[in-house]
Order: sequence, then structure tokens, then C-alpha cells
Amino acid sequence: MTALMVSMFLACTGPELNPNTITKSDIQTAVPKKDIKTICTALRSGDEELQQFATEQLRIFDPEQIKECLKEGLIDSDTKSFRIGVLEGLKGEKRNAVARVAAELIQDTTFNEREKAIHHLGGVPAPAVNAALLKIAENASDVPAVRAVAVRSIGGYTDNFDSVAALFDDSNPEVKAAVVEMLGLHTTEKGARRLIKEALPHEDERVRAAAMTAYRAHAKDRAEDTLCTAMMEDASPLVRKAAIDAMQKTKSVSAIRCLRQRALTLEEDRDVRAAILKSLKLAEGNAERPAFTAMCDAIPFWLRSYTTDKLPEEDPGTDIVKMQNDYDHEHSEECFRKAYAQKSTYSCHGHKYIAWFYKQMISDENLYVPECDEPAE
Repeated sequence: MTALMVSMFLACTGPELNPNTITKSDIQTAVPKKDIKTICTALRSGDEELQQFATEQLRIFDPEQIKECLKEGLIDSDTKSFRIGVLEGLKGEKRNAVARVAAELIQDTTFNEREKAIHHLGGVPAPAVNAALLKIAENASDVPAVRAVAVRSIGGYTDNFDSVAALFDDSNPEVKAAVVEMLGLHTTEKGARRLIKEALPHEDERVRAAAMTAYRAHAKDRAEDTLCTAMMEDASPLVRKAAIDAMQKTKSVSAIRCLRQRALTLEEDRDVRAAILKSLKLAEGNAERPAFTAMCDAIPFWLRSYTTDKLPEEDPGTDIVKMQNDYDHEHSEECFRKAYAQKSTYSCHGHKYIAWFYKQMISDENLYVPECDEPAE
């Protein structure tokens, strides 16, 4: 009997262990003893951190010794879901003999939460995993959300560019959006830019939104006109937000002019409003000062338009006063003074909010801050 067979025999004998009583110390003791059974049992622990640690220790052994217990440990037999800790423990694994266990299981459509599992499996660089995820991405009969996350898991690798680009014509918009998103990472590929530009006017908002981000990555400041038009005119909040987000960390003064126009134009969607503020606060270089000025100048409009029946902290995306104070405090007093001067044009809540900030800024205990009735339920 060979040493390998003896080791495997010993690993499978002995009393049944309870996975939920095994500790990290037990695993550390088991490793030098080559007690694979204890380590394998820990894969089925309810503790994800322990699952991960056990998997990492298991990887030091020969693949033939561990692949069966790894197969059992990867799937919770009760929920038919993948154990995330085990997947995390496989990160960095380059050996096909080990990774193929997970690669084969992830293609089984009868298991649950495959999207989540694929996200974690994306950190396993073994060729078998890459091939499995590519098969899932290409499988038109699989769930679109699962295919999309598979595209995102492997679509950024240079070697996969041609395969991902080939999926551009996929009929499912969720998959196509993921493809366009990944094409944005291939900034040296002229073919990628051509496809991204083709996706800009797509009928599905998810595809157009992905194209905004991808086009900015490729065209840099030359994308400004396209992004500005989209943030001002596109009917979809998702696309408007994507166009605005794509201007984060801009150093372009002309981009700020567009964001300023957007900030001074009514926006019903709170997520889009939050994106406007975020892109303004993250401006860099020569664009920073104009961005902060735009934020200041927009305060009266935002108080009139959005702070109508509740305070900004109760309505995420409208807290422009606090953001200006946080990021451009040096100019806050003058900014608040100008906004406060227009208090008669605000609702009670708008008046209350700017008055409270201005009162703190100038330390005037006599400055009037109104009390406002709460809106009826």
C-alpha cells in the first residue's frame, strides 16, 4: 500500500466529528498530523471564517487527497447553496486539479445563490475556473443575472477580450450591459471603443448606463459632450446617474460647467441628486474651485426645490448645505450668508435648515430658527 493510499485511508477512518465543535486550534493541530478528516469536517462548519481557514490549510495537501471532501464541503446539502468561506479559502489557487472541483459545481444550475458564489470564485486564477465561468457567460439558457456576474468575474482579463467582445451581440440586455462594462476595462483595444460607442444609444437603460462609464474610461475628457447630454436629457435616472458618476475626479473646468448646469436644473430622483453632489465634491486640480463654487451657488435652488416638507438628513441626496460645509468650510460663512438672504423663498424646512447652519457659523444666538410642523402621515 502506497503512502498516499495509507494517508487517504487514515483520513477517512475514525469517529464521526461535529463540524460545529471544531476550532481553529484543532485545525492547526491537525495539519502537521496530516489529519485531513478533521480539516475536511471543518469545511462544513457554520462559521465562514473557520471554513476559509480550513480550506486554506487543506490546499497544502495533494489534490487527490482532498478533492472529494472539498466537493462535499463546497455545497451545503440542506440549502443547496455554496459555502462562501470555502470559496474564499480557494482564492489564489492556480492548480486545476483543485480548482476544477469548484469549476464543475458552479456550472450546475440546480444549486442556489450561484451569482454570489461566482463573485467569490472570480478570485481563483486556475484556468479551469476561467473556462467554467466563460461557459456560463456564453450559455444562453442560463439565468441572465448569473451570466452577467460571470462576465464581470472574468471579463477584465486580457486573454478573455475576444470571448467577451463576442458576447456584445447577446440578446439579453443584462448580459450585454455586463459585457459593455467589461469592455471599458480594455482601454487599449480600439475594437472595444467601437462597441462601446455603438451601445451609447441602446434602447435598454442598463446598457446605456454601462456605456457611459465605459466610454469615459476610453475617451477620457473627450467623452464630456456625450456625458453632459446624457445627464441633462436621458429619460432614465440610471443613465443620468451613470453619466454624472463618470465625471468623478474630473480635472476639467468644462465638465464642472456641465455639472453646475445639472445642479441648477430640477432633478426628481434622489440618487441622481446624490451623484451630482458627489461628483462636485470629488473634483480635482483646476476643477476643484469651480466645483465648490457651483455647490455653493446651487444651495438656494436645492433648498427651494428639495427641502420642502422634511429636513435634508431625512431625505438622502439633498444635504448640499452640510456637504458644502464639509468640503469647502473656508467659504461656508459667505456661502450661507447668501443662501440665508433668500430665506423668504424657502419652505419652513428650508428656512430652518439654512438658518441653523448659518447660526452656528456666525455664533449668533439671536438668529431666528423656525419650528416647522411635521407633515401629516
